[in-house]
Amino acid sequence: MTQKEYRILRFPEHFAEFRDRKIVLYGTGANTEAVLLSYRDSFSFVGLMDRAKTGQTVFGLSVLSEEEVLRRGTEMIIIASKLDVIDTVYQRIAPFCRDHGIRLFDLYGRDELALHRKAENAPFRRLADWKALCGKYRTVSFSVTDTLLGADLFWTASFSVRPMFLELYRWLRERDIRVMLVGSGNFPESLQRRALEEQGITTGGCFFLQDWKEDFYLRLRERCPEGPMLHVGTDLLWDCLAPEMFGIDTARMVYNNPAPGSLGPGREGAGDCQGGSGLSGHAGRMPQGPAGLELGGPAGLDLGGPAGLDLGGLADRHLASGPERRTAAGDGVPPLSAEEVLQAIRESDLVSFDVFDTLLLRIVPEPADVFRLLEKRAAERGIPFSAELRQQLLYFHPEENLEGIYRVMQEELKLTDRERELLLEEELTIEKAVIRPRAAVVSLCREALRQKKTVVLTTDMYLTEEQLEELLSGAGISGYHRLFLSSSVGRKKAQGLFSAVRDYAGPSARILHIGDSRRDDLLSAAPAGIRSLVLPKAAELAEAAGFGRFLQKAESLPKAAGNAQQGSGSPQQGAENLSERLLRGLLVAELYGDPFRESGQVCCPDRESATVFLAAAGYLSWLAGRLRAEKPDRMLFASRDGFLLQEAYELLRQRDPELPPSLYFYTSRRAAFLSCEASEGFAGYFSWRGAGKQPEALMRDVYGLSPEEILPWTTGEPVTPETRKEYILLHAEAIRRREQRARRQFFRYLRGAGIQIGERLGLSELVAAGFCQAFLDRVMPCEISGYYLGRREMEQALPIRVESWLPEGDSLIRSRFMELEYWMAAPEPSVSGYDDSGRPVFFPEERTEEALERLKAVQGVVRRLLKDYFGLLYQPGDVLRPELVLRLCEDIGLPREDLRFFDSWLQEAHGPAEDQRGCSSPALRDLARRAGCR
Repeated sequence: MTQKEYRILRFPEHFAEFRDRKIVLYGTGANTEAVLLSYRDSFSFVGLMDRAKTGQTVFGLSVLSEEEVLRRGTEMIIIASKLDVIDTVYQRIAPFCRDHGIRLFDLYGRDELALHRKAENAPFRRLADWKALCGKYRTVSFSVTDTLLGADLFWTASFSVRPMFLELYRWLRERDIRVMLVGSGNFPESLQRRALEEQGITTGGCFFLQDWKEDFYLRLRERCPEGPMLHVGTDLLWDCLAPEMFGIDTARMVYNNPAPGSLGPGREGAGDCQGGSGLSGHAGRMPQGPAGLELGGPAGLDLGGPAGLDLGGLADRHLASGPERRTAAGDGVPPLSAEEVLQAIRESDLVSFDVFDTLLLRIVPEPADVFRLLEKRAAERGIPFSAELRQQLLYFHPEENLEGIYRVMQEELKLTDRERELLLEEELTIEKAVIRPRAAVVSLCREALRQKKTVVLTTDMYLTEEQLEELLSGAGISGYHRLFLSSSVGRKKAQGLFSAVRDYAGPSARILHIGDSRRDDLLSAAPAGIRSLVLPKAAELAEAAGFGRFLQKAESLPKAAGNAQQGSGSPQQGAENLSERLLRGLLVAELYGDPFRESGQVCCPDRESATVFLAAAGYLSWLAGRLRAEKPDRMLFASRDGFLLQEAYELLRQRDPELPPSLYFYTSRRAAFLSCEASEGFAGYFSWRGAGKQPEALMRDVYGLSPEEILPWTTGEPVTPETRKEYILLHAEAIRRREQRARRQFFRYLRGAGIQIGERLGLSELVAAGFCQAFLDRVMPCEISGYYLGRREMEQALPIRVESWLPEGDSLIRSRFMELEYWMAAPEPSVSGYDDSGRPVFFPEERTEEALERLKAVQGVVRRLLKDYFGLLYQPGDVLRPELVLRLCEDIGLPREDLRFFDSWLQEAHGPAEDQRGCSSPALRDLARRAGCR
């Protein structure tokens, strides 16, 4: 009996109790036609569903939209699609059915909603639990790959049988329980059989390759008709859903310890496996090299290599000093230097470079993140796309180029030709956007060309030559002589791609290959007589430096927010969101891209740039969430400190247009204070806050009085807060006149900026007590809410509406906020007030030209990082956890510097140097000391 005969002939049996229910068939193919031809008069079919044909009439029935399905009182939807696309259809229609109480079945009579719940919520089982479960069955079948065999199987002559299932297999045989082995059709049968037989697992008569054209699970059940049967595997569709349709019980697991051949204790103990949820496929289970691979490698390769090839010298030294070993053993052996690699280039006739992670690097943690970004964009356009399926196809169809992969995607996801083309084009667009040249290695490539060497690029790649050439050209890489791609040659590196390079160069040519993988670049090149040098990846350098080590304890951090507003109450535990993940990838590429740096050194010369970027990115992600919740009319970024923030916010608004418009708002504590109502309260405030200034200077610099308006201080009178307050009040009339003039000037500025009476405004500040906002609150005819990066200790005493991103307590950013303000400051001075036309007036510039040039250099890097992040990587709605950002800042380690602080309007001026660096009040002296100011 075929699958078609099985499902069509048994349709009345499967659905006998539903003859009077209103049924919609999902699908417009041969299955639907066969059901209607046989049972149209026996069942109440009210219509069909097919996204691509909504509104048409097929087989005499209307193809309904979801709204029409509801209007017709539909009680059941039956998926009439082929087995291999049932789960795709399920993912599309299940939420609609759950929301509206419509039952969802397949043609095999199985309740798809119940079937998925069972598969997605499989209980956690130890080895003893598996024995107890399997002991109830007469026959137990196992999927071979990823269940009995670990991922090492997929590398030639390298395999691993999972010890837990080896023991379970022997236990089943002892009890005379029949064992069936279901092999994968995607890998050589001989390799799978050999891997099992070498561990004593008999394959004769019980090993079957999956072949869906032969109705595999139906045939398997027919081979074992006696007694109940259980199938064990990892894949949601082919190991859990498909067998159940033919009366085979299933059990699914996901391994706690995915390392092949290793049974280190997991969270619940060694050998445990657990149920999972969602499509498992093979994401997160990519092939890995053998954990204990020595220099012998595949086929017994030794240091001499074929034909006596010497793999010693630099390659031997590198194998003994990679970042993994250096970290583990602490031997302190440095990586290869640029000069050593240049010398090897000089001694070669042809130089081959790997592409990704060698000449190019991505600003995302791994290639699969390109697919995750594409999944987000596809969802925005209403196009079905699965990043997991895209990664599976890359894994299971390594011989396919991008065109071939997307044709398979089209069939799996039922895409139109136009949707397929759009997705392919968008993937190339994202790929081009996330790659950067690895400058130090690109310079080696250019030097090889300058020395008249033949230069080729050799890589495992699913892109065509034309597509890769476009990416290389966009990264400024050109002039090479030839591309050797697995997608065009038809062989990967491990399968003989380097033989094509040897044939191209000739038998006597001295060939050097430079790559990033010891397995794919060094060991795979050796059989072709090619010398290889391996440069560490950026991720390896970051790991060796300890960067991001806190991620090993991610469960200790509060859960990453996935919506616009952070939750309140006790923090939940959980994993990072996509925006946090991509943030780490961007930093690794920026800071650890140079392979010739000593382990632990940051490649970016300005650690300040990374710290400023992290603070800005985290704060703006939080700010966006608060603005979506509060919905102010406009967002003001206070001048100087808001210089970079406002630019980045506008980048964010391009991705999230619901955010309110922004304004770079020229203000300062001094400018805002001058416009306030003069009162005795302010006299009391400056009697102690202005302790760093002489009384007459206080009236000039703080209150803005002219020399003619300032009364002389009585010679010999002690300067105390009480006497200083009395002295200020003697100038009450002059202060009132100055305040009235300043207010007129300020309101002219507000009119010029377009601020209207009654507007609800947000105000952005860095780490502040809130005095500027308090002053503005007194004079502006608007409602102001403050959104600060962090708050200082005095904010509780101020009657203002304010909240902050950073949590309470000390941190690297909070304790050294003056350095953050220094590097985020605008290249123009602070605002001292406004002129009679409402234009801002600035304090004199106190920074040197040298300081300003360095400031611009640091901010240039920050701008580039913010553009990459908010223009491409950040996902609107995600909020970066301050705990994660602070840990990253600590890993980078902002150096303490002797910075020249400026515009201290409450400090005494005793000449240029002291005016910039002198800190008279104890509070300011303490802050300056902590920030590195002497």
